[in-house]
Amino acid sequence: SDPVLTFRGCKKLCGGGIGWYTDSGPRLNTWIIPVLILISNMDVSPIDKRKYQIILHLLGDPIDSLWSLLTNIEAWSRLHHTATKYRKPSNGVGVGEAKVIGTLLGAMDELSLPVKDPIAVYLHLFRGWDTEKMSSAQLMGVMFDTAHKLADTRTDDILRTCLAVVLYFWQVISAFIAILGGGDLSPPSGRIATAIFMTWIIPIVLLSNVVGGFVSRRSCFQIMQDFVRKIPRKGDVGAIRDWQPCYLALLWYVHKEDYFVAQAWNGAIYIYRPHKRLLQGSSRTLGSSAALLMLAVLPVFISTVTSEVIIYYNPPRGLGCRGVLVLAFISAYVASALLTWCFSCW
Repeated sequence: SDPVLTFRGCKKLCGGGIGWYTDSGPRLNTWIIPVLILISNMDVSPIDKRKYQIILHLLGDPIDSLWSLLTNIEAWSRLHHTATKYRKPSNGVGVGEAKVIGTLLGAMDELSLPVKDPIAVYLHLFRGWDTEKMSSAQLMGVMFDTAHKLADTRTDDILRTCLAVVLYFWQVISAFIAILGGGDLSPPSGRIATAIFMTWIIPIVLLSNVVGGFVSRRSCFQIMQDFVRKIPRKGDVGAIRDWQPCYLALLWYVHKEDYFVAQAWNGAIYIYRPHKRLLQGSSRTLGSSAALLMLAVLPVFISTVTSEVIIYYNPPRGLGCRGVLVLAFISAYVASALLTWCFSCW
């Protein structure tokens, strides 16, 4: 029931030499094309060439990519919780104000990390606020308007991404059911195992669309720059004029272009968060950085184990070349995540 083939037997049965698979079409349809469709739905900036760096980072370091996305979600959750401390509950719209402040803090987090704490940036921004020139009600109006602009410039393609995920699973199921996928000339276990192994892409693509991103970081910078300029401040007018345009650049860069070039993976969704820095002393939604790392490893681990089981228990049984290939990939992913973390500590 389990034939053992020798090299001579394989050569006699299948022929010698190098050639294309006779069923290249089904192989492409089972996992390669669906994977490319999934990757194309990664939420990246549509107007910046650096989006290709995001794709390369995703394919070469999925653990760090997912860890960064989870850290982003946790950081923004903590910022929203912190925003409740700075709202004014007396006017009856405290919850709305917390969301507005949380949105502004999220934008400051996008622009200021890892140089400055967004909370420190927010508090310093209002330290010199001239209450005689702008009342609290007027300030809240400016903050609401800024928050709405920030929300309008964020991308949201979650429905299109869900359709791509459904297509991916449809192609995998079609490989098992002949009436859906047609007849195959070779057993589908290898192709199915490869498709299952690549399912770690799904949570990353879904999370990237749930988190969303700005069309470009320049749009976020411009909105926040206009917001800073609208807040009247006490002191010398000339100094304020010089200070306002470069405040969100944190005075570390002389020109805005220098600031943008210095940003990690600038122009695309901020999935590259090298320091995995979280705001301390606030409510935790997902947990510490170590817990987020465990969650990031989980999809890659599950897809690897499932793929290895399919390969091992289908002909030819045992650990074959496909199984070794999957193990090589997971080893490279772990090493890549470790190297990324080590380099980020320097």
